[in-house]
Amino acid sequence: MINRRALTQYIVGFVGSVLLTLVAFYIVSSGILTGWTAVFYIIGLATVQCMIQLFFFLHISEDGRPRWKLHSFLFMLFALAIVVAGSLWVMASLNDRMMPTTQEMQEYMHRQSLNGL
Repeated sequence: MINRRALTQYIVGFVGSVLLTLVAFYIVSSGILTGWTAVFYIIGLATVQCMIQLFFFLHISEDGRPRWKLHSFLFMLFALAIVVAGSLWVMASLNDRMMPTTQEMQEYMHRQSLNGL
């Protein structure tokens, strides 16, 4: 059976996460903030939501004894960084290799217009 303190922590964490998600959705859907300002606000809200979930759901800061939780979390962050960086690297490389330059595109369009006459 879950005790009252743990239930309160879960409810506070859930409500906080839902509120932060709704604020981020409102920022995007209403257009209050645009461009990089909106991006920075959403990154900030996501960071705060990540901290809420770490403290209220994963109980990272609760006890000094279970260091394995922190170590596994840090390893997960490291693996996630490798996956994200690798994906961005591959996508940038494919974009450079697959997309024609402006000059190539103009030459192609010119040849197509000549063939159509």
